Amino acid sequence: MELRQIRYFVAVTRAEGFRKASRELYVAQPTLSVAVHQLESELGVKLLRRTARGVQLTAEGQRFLAHAEVILGRADRAKAEMRARAHRATPASAGSVAARPASP
Repeated sequence: MELRQIRYFVAVTRAEGFRKASRELYVAQPTLSVAVHQLESELGVKLLRRTARGVQLTAEGQRFLAHAEVILGRADRAKAEMRARAHRATPASAGSVAARPASP
């Protein structure tokens, strides 16, 4: 499971369809479809019910959406924290952390 697949799944559900999500993400519609299908295959459940009008979440999709939002929120916070730490670090302090021996 990749963060990209999870982001695409969330975008498709929010947009209520692949076409609109594709336009919002600037990603080809088949790319989104393949990514979501791979995610469904890996999880072993159908997350979305495809209809002529777009998509609907299955019961499993609703449950996974809650997990997906937590996962993406945590990933975004971790990324922001690490970037902030990188901007605060000076070359001297960054080197001293790397040179410190690991604790047993």
